[in-house]
Amino acid sequence: MMLVVGAAAAGSGVAHAAPQGHTTAGATLPTLRPDGRCLDIATVRDRLEQLEDAGFRTVRLNTAAACDLLSVVLPIAQRKGIGVDVGLAVRSEKLFDREKIALERAFRLHGFAGIGHVIVGREALERREVSAARLADSVREIKDMLQHDFGYNIPVGVTDTLGSWADPVNAEVLHAVDFIGLEVQPYRGGAAVEDALTYLRDRVAAARLATKPKPLVVETGWPSRGPERYAAAPGIADESAYYYAATTWLISQQLPFTWHTGWDDPTRGPIADAHSGLWHADGEAKFPLTR
Repeated sequence: MMLVVGAAAAGSGVAHAAPQGHTTAGATLPTLRPDGRCLDIATVRDRLEQLEDAGFRTVRLNTAAACDLLSVVLPIAQRKGIGVDVGLAVRSEKLFDREKIALERAFRLHGFAGIGHVIVGREALERREVSAARLADSVREIKDMLQHDFGYNIPVGVTDTLGSWADPVNAEVLHAVDFIGLEVQPYRGGAAVEDALTYLRDRVAAARLATKPKPLVVETGWPSRGPERYAAAPGIADESAYYYAATTWLISQQLPFTWHTGWDDPTRGPIADAHSGLWHADGEAKFPLTR
């Protein structure tokens, strides 16, 4: 890793390292371009090159089916040696069926090389999109397809908040998954940026206790725009401070992680979610990601 010079991290007075070339570091690729159209091959190639230059080695997709995103991204990522984590939406059975079909089609066309994790649902428990029983069934269905039908031992899990993982009603999901995706957003929790690293550490520790022995994959971030939330204020300076602190600590803990979104996405709402990228929507970096 290359040291980031002169960037004081939240909760400390020292410079920290960006995730230069670290295999556990990832960022999410928005599904759409800023104009609302599907990502094309040229845009995907440019975005993955930016990830490479910043030292990220994994790209996360929030869908396989929308815009046929996995089939577009996977062959480009494979040629570049970038890992792919694939998210599958579960808001309805019809949507989940489309995701399964897209996942299978992409694998039959391009193979399994580079696939790191498959994530069945993101905050689906927190948002009450599905029951724990239905989500556990969906996880088992994907595991059967990948690990039994295809014979590839790709880990399958679910990403949700600490509250969902600590709730006994969701125990069936814990038993079904190979790993736990933990979403930690200090801004949403109202933490001041100087307390954000402590907020992250505490929730990771609590999740480890609640989900032991399942391995964790962390998703986190900080917005550059949006309303203040208690002690939390959006802004590029605070986003960069949290980025340096969080990525350095996560790498030191050997925890795989994904930055909430790599690029601002004006097609999303609310405003804080639309402006949580490390890059602006036009591809310009908000702050030096490596030095």
